[in-house]
Amino acid sequence: MKQLWHMIERYYPWLLLLLGVDCFCAVILWISDIQVFQTLIGLVVLTSILLFSAILFVLNKRENTHMELFRDFLSDPTICN
Repeated sequence: MKQLWHMIERYYPWLLLLLGVDCFCAVILWISDIQVFQTLIGLVVLTSILLFSAILFVLNKRENTHMELFRDFLSDPTICN
């Protein structure tokens, strides 16, 4: 869990950038049609947060795999490894 928190801290600028783009799109959507804005703004933000969470999950899994391979190499540094 601590590793996941460090990963979130490392990538939070990207989350802020993604939410900033969402805010810009929300303003454009609000200017164009207020009824559509009220309907879609929650979906837009939820989708962005789910996308960010999925990317974090994949990056966390990949980093764990790399760390396991590195630990295996350190435990047995032969030519084969």
